[in-house]
Amino acid sequence: MKWGLGEAKHATTTGDPESFASNTPAESQSVSKDQVQAAQQVAGALNWLATRARPDIAYGVNRCSSCMTSDPERCISMAKRLLRYLKGTLDYGLIMRPFKDPTAKVSLQAFCDASWAPTGDYSQYGVVLMWDGVPLSWRSSRETLVALNTAEAELYAAAAGLPLALSMSDTLASMGVACDLALMIDNQAALRIATERTTWRTRHFQLRAAAIRDYASSGWITLQYVASKDQTADVLTKHLAAPLLSHAQLLLGSK
Repeated sequence: MKWGLGEAKHATTTGDPESFASNTPAESQSVSKDQVQAAQQVAGALNWLATRARPDIAYGVNRCSSCMTSDPERCISMAKRLLRYLKGTLDYGLIMRPFKDPTAKVSLQAFCDASWAPTGDYSQYGVVLMWDGVPLSWRSSRETLVALNTAEAELYAAAAGLPLALSMSDTLASMGVACDLALMIDNQAALRIATERTTWRTRHFQLRAAAIRDYASSGWITLQYVASKDQTADVLTKHLAAPLLSHAQLLLGSK
């Protein structure tokens, strides 16, 4: 399907930083089969690209995909914005570089971040695994539990990043590549909860903290604080303004 973007001006961002997509269409809105098929087609194409070479559009694709059957008109509108952004960044991609020292032990860093309740209910989290400055894997998704504060949302993101990091570490080990494993968190409260036993009483989040703490105390992982400006996963949790998006692309090594 052609989307008529030949003469369209390219967009400098993936979406409006102040807007958040709702999954609930207007009651009077009718959804046709053709609209849903069109939304599924463009969302599927964008998802293919986002999961292979363009982590910078992963958040936008996630929000777009979340409403492709309930509100296909909005899905297509968001998809067109992403296509206009891609039109201006056709030369961007993941850059793979050789190690400066092939014998050195490289750290596998799992950057974990969350945007707390952007639509007033579920938070959005993002995880990206960086290995010697190259993203190996990434994920942008809504959290399945409602976080009551930023610390809870950030802790959920860290707990979601833990199994991804461990599985990637095992994959590298099977290839004979040894690496240190670190969870990179930019929220001091979440970091403290994950490293210290506290009187925090939210059971489902306390269990996540206990799992992270157990792996850390066993030496499987280290927990490190990273400044928000250097949080590589930030671009996976929200639409960023143009200057912040440009910085995020540098962190991802995609430009």
